[in-house]
Amino acid sequence: MIEVITVMLVLLVLAAISYPKLQDLNSMRLGGAAKLVAQQIRYAQWLAMTTGTTHGVYFNTGQNSYSIFRSNINYIVDDPHSKGRPFTVNLSGEENFRGVTITSVNFGGAGKPSVKFNSLGTPQDSSGTALTSAGRVILGCAGTADTVLVAATTGKATY
Repeated sequence: MIEVITVMLVLLVLAAISYPKLQDLNSMRLGGAAKLVAQQIRYAQWLAMTTGTTHGVYFNTGQNSYSIFRSNINYIVDDPHSKGRPFTVNLSGEENFRGVTITSVNFGGAGKPSVKFNSLGTPQDSSGTALTSAGRVILGCAGTADTVLVAATTGKATY
């Protein structure tokens, strides 16, 4: 009986030690996803400025994914890491971001799930109107949230 109580106490101590680390893991996943989204929004802006062609990022909350496109959402650019493969990131399929979801997207009003950049790098909503306020992508994981902001005037993406 003493052995059972000892084992139970050891398991209780281990559970108490590991729970905060699990919370840290979710926080790291969320922060990593926010950083990736911000970097890839910057990449779309860079593509627009270097090619002189409109590029942007389309977010699909239902699929928990986003794609980088050229001109419009029907023309997904190739992933620079694997030529011929469309540049679409599905957060549900990425082990490093398990549990992270795209909670909401707002670029220039409700129902505008994409941001575009013209050849000068100016951010626009999905209809091509320059943003008048910061656009945002809200990511969630285990009850916490992180926001990626896209500045209205410069298009700078921060998290």
